[in-house]
Amino acid sequence: MAIDFKGAHFPKNVILYAVFFYVRYPSAVSQIFDWTRSD
Repeated sequence: MAIDFKGAHFPKNVILYAVFFYVRYPSAVSQIFDWTRSD
């Protein structure tokens, strides 16, 4: 099963890297989202 990146706003490598960090470090990712929303 291949992932279709057609119509994606970012390059395939950037998306896969973000997913890797989201799965590997879920608590750190949630902290980053909290920091960016604190404006």
